[in-house]
Amino acid sequence: MAEHTLGHAKESQQALDRLIAKHAQDKPADIAHLYAWLGEKDQAFDWLGRAYGQHDTSLAEIKADPLLNSLLGDPRYTAFLRKMNLPE
Repeated sequence: MAEHTLGHAKESQQALDRLIAKHAQDKPADIAHLYAWLGEKDQAFDWLGRAYGQHDTSLAEIKADPLLNSLLGDPRYTAFLRKMNLPE
C-alpha cells in the first residue's frame, strides 16, 4: 500500500504479486484489502469471495474495516454483507 501511495506503481505491483504467490491460500482477505486500496474493485470482490469460501477469519471485521471503504457504495458490497448474514 505504501508503494502505491508513494506513486511507485512497479514496486507496488511486485509486492502484490509476491503476496499473492505466497499467501493466496491463507490470506485472501488481505489481498482483497490491497485491491480495494488500489481501487481495483472487481479484483477486490473476487478476493473477498475467495476469503468467504476459505472461511477467512479476517472477514469478521468487514464492516469496520477502513481498507474496504472504496467498496462501500458498490451494490456488490451490500450483497456480500447479505451473503454473510450481516446487517447493512
